[in-house]
Order: sequence, then C-alpha cells, then structure tokens
Amino acid sequence: MARRGIAAGIRTLAASPGGTSSEFTVIGPLRQWTIADRLGEMDVPLLLISGEHDEVRPDVVKVVADNVPDSEWVLFEGCSHTPHLEAPDRFLRVVEAFLERTEAPAA
Repeated sequence: MARRGIAAGIRTLAASPGGTSSEFTVIGPLRQWTIADRLGEMDVPLLLISGEHDEVRPDVVKVVADNVPDSEWVLFEGCSHTPHLEAPDRFLRVVEAFLERTEAPAA
C-alpha cells in the first residue's frame, strides 16, 4: 500500500512543470507562502535578468516584474541561468544602460 503512495507521488512530481522541487518550484508546506503582495513596497530601481531556459521560469519572474513599481525585466533568449557567461556582451550592455538610467544625477 505504501509503495502505491510513493509511486503516485513520483508520478505527480514528474508531471509538474518543474519536474521536482527546487528553490524556484516549491512543493512542500511553503508552497502557499508568498510576499507578492508586498513587492510594491520596493522603492528602488530593479533590473531583473533571466534566461529563456532559466530554472527561474518566466512566470516566476513576471510576478516580480509586474509588482515592483520601478522594475525592468530582460529575458535573454537561448540562455539558461547564466546570461552573464552565455551572452556577456549583451549582458554588459543591458546592465550598463540600466545603471546609466538609474544612477543619473537628478536635474
């Protein structure tokens, strides 16, 4: 009987979008916990960078991008979790442009 429960659990994990749990796909008791409603309290510019094949799925990053007032999200096509290594020239251009916009002296 216990084996059927384990097998069913494994099938459920395999069918889930993330496959198994990770720091970005929570399946345990904390899966209902969120601070998304508090993201609007951030009052600094935020640059979100993720890769098309990143473990941090676009639906996860979108929650942050949609809820932080002064945020900007850049998705690197063809990259995983390391666009700074996979597309270093573009990565540097994106970060430099963001810093130029956000660190410009107030007029």
